[in-house]
Amino acid sequence: MRDERTGLYHLFFSWFKMVDNSTVPSVKWWFNTSMVAHAVSKSPGDGYAFVDVVLPPRGSAFFDGSTTHNPTITKLSDGTYALYYIGLNCHNYSATDCIKHQWIGAAHATTLDGPWTRLDRPVLTGATSGAAAWEGGMVANPGVLATAGGGVIMAYRGHNDRGIGIATAPRWSGPYTRLNKGAAVLGPASCTTPPCVWSNTRVDEDMTLFQDARGTIQMILHQEGVGGVGVAGQVCGAHAVSIDEGKTWTVVGGAYTLSADGIAYARRERPQLLKEGAEDATLTYLFNGVEDSDGYTHTIATPLRTA
Repeated sequence: MRDERTGLYHLFFSWFKMVDNSTVPSVKWWFNTSMVAHAVSKSPGDGYAFVDVVLPPRGSAFFDGSTTHNPTITKLSDGTYALYYIGLNCHNYSATDCIKHQWIGAAHATTLDGPWTRLDRPVLTGATSGAAAWEGGMVANPGVLATAGGGVIMAYRGHNDRGIGIATAPRWSGPYTRLNKGAAVLGPASCTTPPCVWSNTRVDEDMTLFQDARGTIQMILHQEGVGGVGVAGQVCGAHAVSIDEGKTWTVVGGAYTLSADGIAYARRERPQLLKEGAEDATLTYLFNGVEDSDGYTHTIATPLRTA
């Protein structure tokens, strides 16, 4: 996100700490090693310098006691900022159970440099019964769109069938109300037409939201289960739209592939869009977290051709 005061670009990302003195940081251990970190650059596409860890783990008494992951940031209608993320507490759960207890947290700041004031409780926790039972007690991968008047629309992923739900709130901190009576608005069978074919082994996640000049809300998301080294051009991102403020969605096609700048990545996930210009109306870059063929992960920025 660009800071209009300084002209600098701010990147908030998942940073994996070393497990021990010999283990290389890896996305394989994200659930108990990730922390939300912050970097800045004069250019949106490269040259980011590490600044600090903005959301460190807080200890066993908190829902994000061991892990903060998958950050996404939005500028609110009053000019301040809200930072959303996944929180886990692997102090109180085993590795498998820890992953099943992902909840969505939020922090707030008046500038992109912080300081960030973090809520002690998650803004959304996973349901286990009723129409929202598909969440399976877990909610994750927030994608957030700020609306006029201080409101927020949030897309999120559940656990059981790993669909996508939508919740809204009158302000960044909540309270959040699930749309569609709690049922998922998109699921693994949402797209049956190439190039975005879902199957039982694919999962829709990592949503990012934006709104066009006509008021249509649009979603770019990642298809988990697509991948493998050497599959250049394989579609792993999809594009969906909603004309009724997020209540119903239509998948309209593919969004991006596993390849960028001539490189076929093993994984290309967590799409995020840089919005610039008047009212952040122009999309200039697509950011992704990627995994190389050797297992190392990093962030890439792809310039968008926009008219």
